[in-house]
Amino acid sequence: MDETLDTLSTGGLRILQPRKGYRYSMDALILPFFVEPKPGASIVELGAGSGVVSLLLARRCPACRITAVEIQERLHRIHEKNLALNDLGDRIKLVRGDIRRMEELMPPAT
Repeated sequence: MDETLDTLSTGGLRILQPRKGYRYSMDALILPFFVEPKPGASIVELGAGSGVVSLLLARRCPACRITAVEIQERLHRIHEKNLALNDLGDRIKLVRGDIRRMEELMPPAT
């Protein structure tokens, strides 16, 4: 298996992540606590990786609309698994693509 399954004491989330390569760091664990989103807020996480930040935000703000953008196919797939593992698939919209093409990934609402 080229992934590990870890449990975050913060939020009680289970997180799959690559055994080698990108793995979440302390930054991902504390970043969600630097924002105070209001219920109904729209949040976009750019470079979402395995999804730690967006998952923690979804737990902190159940009424927020969260979109997570990741370009790497492998991390995108792991993020999808993490949504399912933590039963948050209906709370986070996961988008695979390049943030340099945001207009195509997330067209403005009309």
